Amino acid sequence: MLEGFESGQLADTAFLAAGSGELVTANAIAGGYSVSGSASPQQEWHEYLLTNPDKLRLAANSVYTVMFKYEVVEEAPEDGYFYVLAQMGGKTAAINFNGSGTMLWTSADSAEVATRGNDKVARMTFVTGESVDGILKWGIRKGGSIVVDDISVTKGKAVIPAEDSISIGYVNVTDYGAVPGDGLDDTVAFQQAIATGKSVFVPAGVYHVQDTLQIQNQNLVGAGMFVTQIVASNPGVKAPVLKAGRTSVVADLGLSFQADLITDREAAGERVGIYTSAQWSLQRGSTIRNVRISDVGTAIYSPNGAESFSVTYDTLEIENFSYRGIDFSSDIRTGNVFNNIYLKSSRPHVDVPFALTGEESEVSITQLNVEHTKVNTAILLEGVYGLAASTIHIEGVTLRNPNSGYITLDGSTGSIESLSVYYSPIEQQRVSLIQLGDSTYDIGNSFKPETAATAAFLRVGTLHVKGLNDPNADLHGAKAGGLNQSDASGFVFFDRPQTAVGKYTVQLDNYVWYTFQDDQAVYRALPVDPDQRIIFTKLGVVPSWGNTKERPVERLIPWTSMYYDTDLQALLIWNGGQWKPVINQ
Repeated sequence: MLEGFESGQLADTAFLAAGSGELVTANAIAGGYSVSGSASPQQEWHEYLLTNPDKLRLAANSVYTVMFKYEVVEEAPEDGYFYVLAQMGGKTAAINFNGSGTMLWTSADSAEVATRGNDKVARMTFVTGESVDGILKWGIRKGGSIVVDDISVTKGKAVIPAEDSISIGYVNVTDYGAVPGDGLDDTVAFQQAIATGKSVFVPAGVYHVQDTLQIQNQNLVGAGMFVTQIVASNPGVKAPVLKAGRTSVVADLGLSFQADLITDREAAGERVGIYTSAQWSLQRGSTIRNVRISDVGTAIYSPNGAESFSVTYDTLEIENFSYRGIDFSSDIRTGNVFNNIYLKSSRPHVDVPFALTGEESEVSITQLNVEHTKVNTAILLEGVYGLAASTIHIEGVTLRNPNSGYITLDGSTGSIESLSVYYSPIEQQRVSLIQLGDSTYDIGNSFKPETAATAAFLRVGTLHVKGLNDPNADLHGAKAGGLNQSDASGFVFFDRPQTAVGKYTVQLDNYVWYTFQDDQAVYRALPVDPDQRIIFTKLGVVPSWGNTKERPVERLIPWTSMYYDTDLQALLIWNGGQWKPVINQ
């Protein structure tokens, strides 16, 4: 807990005024408000500030650190001093100090007073007793005047950070007691560093935390995604490793849970790496870049109440997730950018590596890779309006269920400039590369457009497929026959169930394929849409003119595909069964 008193009301804090204690703006140390206390020489003991036991309860038999900034306005007399006292039942700990920045006496386990820049800082670390009715008191003995601010009370040991960490824009977690590689809990050190309000640097090494870290309008930066690693052992499955809010940057580090905490039974919101909200949702100007997230239920999670918008997710390696890699299900998300995202998991019950549901508009995807994972669908897009995906690559991915697609779109519209699918095993009947669902535009408003007015459209610039059902033998086991093998029965490139609502139009501009098996006929034919629920305007480039013998026989679209026959000197149109002359009226 860090309290800067910036609400201007002590009632909003975990503190109570006593005696002369009051919030003041004059002589404020940081921000607009500090707490002031004063006493006359005739007052032997005068307490001006207390913790509120109803709002701040100290656990029994635990180590705590209290740290605060102070400024002495009127020095205490020679036999006087300023103090902070911890009381828990019959057990006490205290520190006495003066205006010159000297610690006069302490009964705490450890304590220090230091000058950092323009601020004097005092710190006391103590152990509580058997009772849970503890209270902290700030006081004055025999006169003087003081203001205090930025009070932090945290569980565990901490130290006052070094001078250079205070004076620059970043603080270093090692200055607060974090020790990389020692296997001990570094939670308090991270919380103390974050509580400064400054951005936090995490040097190379492995750090362990037992509680969620929370940043807001701050940066959390390491020395590299494979160099700095934060490992969480939070007891609650709903407690993420990190909450990041408002305008923040998370960069150059790795996040994970202790591996044995992942049960492979995780569901939505459980064992989350990064939760996209602290006090406010992660938003405009924020970036998560050069981050590796592994051994989690879900790597990055944005449910309702944590609406990530206008955030850049850049160069992420997400591995060994048990439920979803990226799971965005909140409403009213706009302008998110996903660049160079790599997702892979060997865990047995992965649902979806990349899922955008709820409502997302103007989303930009550049180089999204999903590889070597068994899934329900590799990429799920529901309620995505204005999709702009430049490059998507799927390799070695296995679909768990029949009648499913590697990419599933429902109530979504937009374009994929380049889609590549390589070496993916096929183990179920009638799977497809792209499965299309409803074409409705639904944001829960009673005045939404009629379905007929909201026909969805998907454009694929280039579809590049190679070695389908002919996977990497070392990773997935050898197969022979490719798309001719019986387990690929019913495979189609585009599919849409009979139950889907509305109209869906697809335009495939270019189609490139390569096979290592004797299944060329399937690739040439490009089987699609057995239930005839998709309106195709194009299925790749086919010859548009030539002699009669060269007329195309595959990937033809009724009443759309046209061919100029140079032998007949006539323009022909495909009616679904044969070429017919186009008659000029």
